[in-house]
Amino acid sequence: MLKIFPIIFPQYIAFLREQHIPITQNSQRRNDIPDYLALKDTFSLDIIEIKKPLYQVLRNGLYRGNYVLGQELQGQITQAQKYLYNLTRWGRKGEEKLTEKFIKFTKEPTLKSYIRNPKAILIIGRSNCINDEQLRDFEILRQKHEDIIDIITYDDLLKRMQRVQKMRTNPNSIWNKN
Repeated sequence: MLKIFPIIFPQYIAFLREQHIPITQNSQRRNDIPDYLALKDTFSLDIIEIKKPLYQVLRNGLYRGNYVLGQELQGQITQAQKYLYNLTRWGRKGEEKLTEKFIKFTKEPTLKSYIRNPKAILIIGRSNCINDEQLRDFEILRQKHEDIIDIITYDDLLKRMQRVQKMRTNPNSIWNKN
């Protein structure tokens, strides 16, 4: 999955797997461990969480005439929001520690990392099994969170990869212009 990310999201230049983010909760120290920390070409950081495709993005049935997020997706949104909160609280100390790790990983000694208003990308579930009405409600729910979390289904990833492939092989594509 990580191999296709730079193609679909070219703004990311490096990734750290399961980086520990230290936090103190109820006077006990522990770590948050997101799946990936992603470094943008602007050197700011985002979080990527990859979950199983089998999770339902919407609950079965209607709630007062509306389709609502599935329980697993709601939990993952909360988890991602906590990761973002704790990453931001880590502040300059975190920036220094992560800069060291990214330098080791990329071998670029001038690289820096900044924790400035990070976002999360949450890859979860499938959308090919929901009807048009459910898809409209799902899109409303997705847009509600898009200022901090991009919710992407596996079917969305597949469509994006197909579009990229089509652009690369189409002779009239902007990629094939001199």
